[in-house]
Amino acid sequence: MTTGAITPRLFSLAWPLVLGNLLQTFYNLADMFWVGRVSGEAVAAVSLMFPLSWMFVSTAMGITAATIALVSQYIGAGNRREADRVVGQTALLTTAVATVLQGSGWRFVSRCCRPSARRAKCTSRRSGISRSSFCRCR
Repeated sequence: MTTGAITPRLFSLAWPLVLGNLLQTFYNLADMFWVGRVSGEAVAAVSLMFPLSWMFVSTAMGITAATIALVSQYIGAGNRREADRVVGQTALLTTAVATVLQGSGWRFVSRCCRPSARRAKCTSRRSGISRSSFCRCR
């Protein structure tokens, strides 16, 4: 990876990221298409939830990146036992973070929705979407 032309190496590293971003974009377009068939308030409610949803995705990406870095270091050093320990600790950390985010989100979703919502319908829809995001039972 450290010798040769940069362009082919850069492309080989970047294409999975580009593909992932394209798939996420198509998912969001399809989501807005179907939600748009419900009502304008539903589209507004889903749009207003984006920052909170992105916070969850960013948290997961950060934990994943840290885990990959640590496991790679230990595997590279030939210390498989320590790499296994990092994976186990990450599973515990992920469970704890998910529990805290779900609990706090479920508790404070109504307060979080009020300031950014323009209309009462949008607030109630957003609150419903938020609650269904935090716990799949309505």
